[in-house]
Amino acid sequence: MAVRVPWIISLLVLALWLFSPVGYAQSGSTTGTITGRVCDASGAVIGGTEMVCLQVGTGIQRTVQSREDGTYEFLNLPPGDYELRARAAGFEDRRQTIRLSLGTTALVVITLATAGTTDVIEVVADARNAAESATNIRQNEIPALPINRRDFLQFAITAARTVPDNLPDQGATATSGISFNAQSPRLNNLTIDGLDNNDATSGSIRSTFSQEAVREFQVVSDGYSAEFGRALGGIINIITKSGDNQFRGSLFGFFRNAALSARESLTPGKPPFEQYQYGLTAGGPLWRNRAFFFVTGERLNIRQNTVVTISDTVRAAALRNGFRFETGSIPFSTGGSTALVRGDWQITPEDNLTVRYNYGGQVNTAFEPFGGLTASTFTGEQRLTDHNLAVNNTFVSQQAFVVESRFLYSTRLQDIGATDPGPRIAINAPEGQVIFGKSLVLPQFRDTQTYQFFTSVGLVRGRHQMKFGGDVLRVDSRQRQPASEGGQAIFSAVSLAALGGPPGSPSMSALQAFDPTLRTPQQQAVLALIGAGLPNRFPGFPVLPLDVLPITNDYRQGFLDPQPTRIPQTAWSLFALDDVSLHPAVRLNLGVRYDLIRARSTPENKGFVSPRIALVWQPLQKLTVRSGYGLFTASNLTFPIFTIVPLTRRTLVLPFPFSILPFTQPNRQLPPSGDFPFGIQPVPQFGLEFQFARRLPVSYTQQASLSLESQLGSTLFSVVYNYVRGNRILSLRNINPVVRPGVDPLDSVINGRLDPRRGTVNEYAAAYDSYYHGVTFGVERRVGRFTGRASYTLSKAIDNYVDFRTSLQEFAEPLDVRQERALSIQDARHRLVMSGVWKLDYSKHLLLRDYTLSYIFTAVSGRPWNLLAGVDLNRNGDANDRPAGLGRNVGVTPAFYNLDVRLARRCINRDRFKLEGIVEAFNLFNRTNVREFGRTFPPVNPPLNTEFNLPPRRGGRFIVTPDRYRRAFPPRQIQVGFRMTF
Repeated sequence: MAVRVPWIISLLVLALWLFSPVGYAQSGSTTGTITGRVCDASGAVIGGTEMVCLQVGTGIQRTVQSREDGTYEFLNLPPGDYELRARAAGFEDRRQTIRLSLGTTALVVITLATAGTTDVIEVVADARNAAESATNIRQNEIPALPINRRDFLQFAITAARTVPDNLPDQGATATSGISFNAQSPRLNNLTIDGLDNNDATSGSIRSTFSQEAVREFQVVSDGYSAEFGRALGGIINIITKSGDNQFRGSLFGFFRNAALSARESLTPGKPPFEQYQYGLTAGGPLWRNRAFFFVTGERLNIRQNTVVTISDTVRAAALRNGFRFETGSIPFSTGGSTALVRGDWQITPEDNLTVRYNYGGQVNTAFEPFGGLTASTFTGEQRLTDHNLAVNNTFVSQQAFVVESRFLYSTRLQDIGATDPGPRIAINAPEGQVIFGKSLVLPQFRDTQTYQFFTSVGLVRGRHQMKFGGDVLRVDSRQRQPASEGGQAIFSAVSLAALGGPPGSPSMSALQAFDPTLRTPQQQAVLALIGAGLPNRFPGFPVLPLDVLPITNDYRQGFLDPQPTRIPQTAWSLFALDDVSLHPAVRLNLGVRYDLIRARSTPENKGFVSPRIALVWQPLQKLTVRSGYGLFTASNLTFPIFTIVPLTRRTLVLPFPFSILPFTQPNRQLPPSGDFPFGIQPVPQFGLEFQFARRLPVSYTQQASLSLESQLGSTLFSVVYNYVRGNRILSLRNINPVVRPGVDPLDSVINGRLDPRRGTVNEYAAAYDSYYHGVTFGVERRVGRFTGRASYTLSKAIDNYVDFRTSLQEFAEPLDVRQERALSIQDARHRLVMSGVWKLDYSKHLLLRDYTLSYIFTAVSGRPWNLLAGVDLNRNGDANDRPAGLGRNVGVTPAFYNLDVRLARRCINRDRFKLEGIVEAFNLFNRTNVREFGRTFPPVNPPLNTEFNLPPRRGGRFIVTPDRYRRAFPPRQIQVGFRMTF
């Protein structure tokens, strides 16, 4: 049965697609609803009233009849301005105007007056009858808020319980960049016009386009309905703009450079910087009241520098050993173009068809991040092209019957070359871990094709608003294996006695282990003695002058198949939901969703059923109580699959003394053919393997929430409590470490492992969990010339994992994950965010009117960080130990404060032509917000390893001192621009 279920789901979805009425549109995930009842002045309901809903911009209208109980619904309405008309015999016509937002329900009670009364026009605010926590960035806010680089994804940061990803920059394996409720930033779901827009490899965002093309932006942080899936964190829901009955267009441009920017406090000078961003939009009718178009294009060019702060001592040591890189200000550039074309056709009053194509192209000469203690040799050049075609259809009958269908085809080609041939060198130097050479994930080639079919049916029956449907998401990706190609070595402090020297032999610092010229005569003598004895210990081992060679305890190198590996993945889902009106003041939301994912080389499971329930109670007219509980699952990511696909790669992990052999080769690494030098065959314990656990159950979260909302005039106050429990989270650990360490490190590696027949075994397992508790206080105000929102969140997040990338694994004892249970790296104990748009138009004076001021202010308390010793204290085969047995993430970074502001003025303000001048300042007060810092604190007196130069404590947690600052977020940058609309 488990094999046949996907075909049953596929046939059902295909049947709904093929046999649904011709013409479809967007669903509740991209639309809103107007509902209510009709009554007379005495409160008696009026059935049979003709209700007409007219979309003001397009002239498209729908007509329904109110039921016997006076109720009516207009389902699946695109966000925008509407005029609602009510006509009943014996009563005067009534009109009301409504501004409908994405994912909201406007509750409109129509009171008809007897004949002879004039029309009344009122404006009704949005209301939501769902229990999810959602923040809507509306059409008037999108162009007005100060968004750096006009990246519309940054709108998510204005919502509560969303924080920037606290992991280091990931480059080619980037995350989405946003963590919801402290969950992994790889496990969110971003949809555009109700269709998937996620990179299935790493969990980042697939395609982007101009901010000008965004009509409305919704952030759903938890409690989303069963129609949404494939997310443990949150949902980002975007709908694109469409044309209407009026021709409109715009031209815009923005510019910033070093002269308009402040100097970064961690760099000695002000490096060159230039950024140009410009574009256009156009939209209007193809056939008045029936067909419309909208197009936009945008270009971004950046020329900038990043400062590498590696000390002259380390750079000189690298040069002496054949590794060349530059320090100081290093230039690089980024350029990208985006385009979007959308057409809308109202085939009949009931049927709508939308077709969208968007393109993105990018060249980035520094795609893997560098700067600070990471040299520019670490980076690579990315070339990316992305094409997307989406078709959305909807049929809405007068009987409140809705059939929706959507189709997506996307092709994404990414090619990233390596700047340096390698190997990758990491030195635990006094200033921190210095990295130069090649990134482990480069070069990388990825070609991904994505197909999605979605269809659903919705209907209203009495007190029930029901909806059911499903989709099939197919991702077919070809990728050249990205992990561990080329060599890598980490140099740490080392005891010469542990390497085979006589008792009492001295130790070497990490820099001395790397650079032989820095060694003392005593160290050189001991190394020469050790080298002379190696052929006796290992027959056939060459006689090598260890005193003049780099000495590392660990060297590894991958040998990969040059042909790309193909990984197909298919996800099926079914959902059903019912919105039940138990009472005019009580609504019950019920939903259930089934998800099943099949991918090559992964253990199969039977899928996952995720029920959801929510209650909305309005005891008073201005007070709403919401509560909900549900299970939520994530989509599979193919990055782990590409790591373990058999027969595509072979990796050697060489302990001392074999670890020194690659440094005798011309390129400081083994030949790419994979032949081991000197005819020595490495033992199996020198291998590195990746595997999935035998069972791989579905990762899921339990989410519960309770909120109170009160409307006082034009201000909405809210208090929300959220609980999120992550279960069976996928991550990576070494399940075959050294458990029986001996005096001889090599003997420990060969005979001391848990399974002495194998080497290092990195296993992906759904064996990790997380806990999140948060209370959010929010306020939102929309009145007159001011629109603003603010939220403060007090939260705590605990987990026992970091990420699935091997370079991020820092388990002290990988076989005991209970020791890793600590504050999450995504924990943000206190977070305050405020944003607003204020139209300063209080004066009739020509120079004091037509201004708009907007802002985004963010304050986040210090985030957790992990202290490392940089040496293998417990001799289990890794160097991820923490000093003096400290727990995980016991450090805390400085707090983050940032204020972005935007001041715009319309210099020309005519009906058909407007010209606006714009000045934006990002990080207005030029605060130094630390982005990267030194985390390694080696022993003071190795090999005793009992004393460490730890940073000071404050409030029981170690703080980052200024001498450890390595990189900061950008300083104050001022941008000027213009916008011309016609």
